[in-house]
Amino acid sequence: MGIQNRTKEDIHTLENFPRILMDETLQPQQDTGMGGKTIRYLEAWKLVKGVEFIQIGVFLLFKSEDSKKRLQERLRICPFSGSREEETAYTEKLEDELRENIIEQIHPEQAKWFNPTFIIPKPHQKWRKIMDASALNK
Repeated sequence: MGIQNRTKEDIHTLENFPRILMDETLQPQQDTGMGGKTIRYLEAWKLVKGVEFIQIGVFLLFKSEDSKKRLQERLRICPFSGSREEETAYTEKLEDELRENIIEQIHPEQAKWFNPTFIIPKPHQKWRKIMDASALNK
């Protein structure tokens, strides 16, 4: 079927079918513990055998106790600095990520390092959350 010869019904079917299928696929999966945004990559992770790695998580292993001690000394919580609008958007984004199992809440004593995060505006009244890991990379 050529592009010029498509009917309105063909266009409607072609445009909506993938979207409906994707919406069903991206629903949170109870058996994997992954949320909507994370589940998009499940098939790719299966190909590279990364599913177990994602489900188990990452744990810090140190070569020496000095490294662990230095990291603990630099551990600090950065207060939010931004406008009231940014704070509201940040809170909403954080709640979405918690609900979709992208992030999980932990006790402060479990934290090994805090990476500061901030939020920037995107077009169409949306926001993007950014994690600044530059201090960890030094």
